[in-house]
Formats: sequence, C-alpha cells, structure tokens
Amino acid sequence: MNHIVFDLEWNTGISGHGKVINNTFLSGEIIQIGAVKLDEDFNDVDTFDIRISPKYYTSLNRNVADITNISEKTMMSGVPFTEGIDEFFKWCGDDYIFYTWGPSDIYVLNQNMRLHGLDTTAIKETVDLQKLFAIQILENDSCMSLTNAIDFLEEETFDAHDALNDADSTATVMMYLDLENKNDVSESIVGDGSYLRQDDFAMLYRSADEVIHDMNVRTFVSPITGEKVQCGLFYSEEIGKMVSLAHDRSGNDYYIKLRVKKMGKKYKASRTVYKCTEKLAVKYAKIIEMNLECERLTADSDNSECE
Repeated sequence: MNHIVFDLEWNTGISGHGKVINNTFLSGEIIQIGAVKLDEDFNDVDTFDIRISPKYYTSLNRNVADITNISEKTMMSGVPFTEGIDEFFKWCGDDYIFYTWGPSDIYVLNQNMRLHGLDTTAIKETVDLQKLFAIQILENDSCMSLTNAIDFLEEETFDAHDALNDADSTATVMMYLDLENKNDVSESIVGDGSYLRQDDFAMLYRSADEVIHDMNVRTFVSPITGEKVQCGLFYSEEIGKMVSLAHDRSGNDYYIKLRVKKMGKKYKASRTVYKCTEKLAVKYAKIIEMNLECERLTADSDNSECE
C-alpha cells in the first residue's frame, strides 16, 4: 500500500465566498495539487506537482495571490482539472491511503470532482494528521497550523502555501506520529469527503443538552444552495453521537451527525452534514424508533415503581 500525503491550493471567487454551480456548492476551485508518495514502510518514493487551470473562478482572488505568491497568468497556465486529477490518481497507484493536514482538502477535492461529473469513490479514507498531531503530540484538541507544527518540532521550514512544499512539510510531521495506534488514527479519519460540510465548534459547553440548544450547532449554511438551514430534533444514536434531519427551501434534505465529547467537566461538539440518501433516511427512522422504544420502556419502569 502507498501512503499518499497531499495538499491542495485553490482559488475562490473575488468575494471570497463560494457559489452554487451546476447544483454543486463550490467553496474553492483547485489550482495546484502537490503530493508525496511513501511506500508501505514509509520510505520516500516519489513526489507529484501539477498546476490546474480553473474553469469557474478564473479571476485570482487577492488573498489567494498574497498567500500563494502566484500570478493570474501562472494560475491559468495549468492543465484542465479532469486531466490533472486523472494524472494524480494514476500516480497514486492501485492501493493507497490519503493523509492531509486538516479535513478541508478532502472536502474541496470532493466538490471539484462532483462539479466535473467525476466518480468520487477514488477518494479513500483520509487520516487528518493535524488532528492526530493534536492527540499525540499536543495532547489537546487544538488545530495547530502546519507552519507552527514544523516550528514546534524544530524542523526545516519550506515556503508555505505551495502544495508540494506543504505536502513535504506534512510528511515530515507524519514521521513523529504513531500510525500504529489504531484508536488515535480512527479518531483522525475524515472519511471519503462525501459529506457536504464538517464543523468543529470551539465553544466548551456545560452539558450535552446545552450543545443541542445552541443555534450555532442547530443551523448551518447549505453547501448546495448557500442558504441558512435549521436542523430538526436530535435523536441519540449511541453515547456521544446524535443525528437529525434538515430541509432547505429548494427541496434538499440533509442528514446531520452530531458528536459530543466530554472533556473534563465540559463538552465539545463537532457536526457533519450529509446529503440525505434513502439509506440514511431509513437509518434515521430506525434511530427515532429506537429512541421512542427507550422512552416507552423508561415510562413503563417508572409506572411500575409507582404502583
């Protein structure tokens, strides 16, 4: 199996906000893919670097220009996305696992592939090394930048916000992490990017009940239409995990997973939003029935004690 550490750079609209294109909300259009390939023993094998010419966000956002130090001419000199992503997946090989710094790259990659009508099953489960770094090195729940992580480890720094340089830096940090620790790695998996959006809330809550009543948790901006959507009731799936459904005015249905984690005497929350499929709708109905059955059993038990 190949271990693929990759990074993306993307351009945004002039306003810095995404927009809906062909029924896909595009937060950023990929303009560079950089990656490092490691073999099964984590030895360096190869690197990959390609510029992508955007089709929709063709005017270079000023902030993107400042961060990446590229010109609009350079940006537009790349290959079409479909050609570049095809080269990338061929380079990855037949069997691989992805590693990124944070979940955003997977999210943006999925958006861009769906926009171009490409099969997203090539996006494998991905280990978020930023999260794994926080778990194993920082021993907290923070989101340290890649540059700060490199400085923290006193490693050589590369010019940041070049996709290949950032992939190189991420691979350097990865060497300090225990990838054999299955529990920690499992905590750091971000999935295949098929979710629509993922949010980690910085606020510390006094209770799980306070989490589900926070309007920041209960509402989100739809990645499909850009409109504000409110979640329905949350039902418990298992300890620390709740689910809900939501609907927007355009007729789209969403399946929301809410994870609540206790940290000392406080609670932290993260939310993942999916396009609701028939399978997820059936799952949601079963979870509701399970919750109702638990309420009935509790009520029967209380009534028995009162008799």
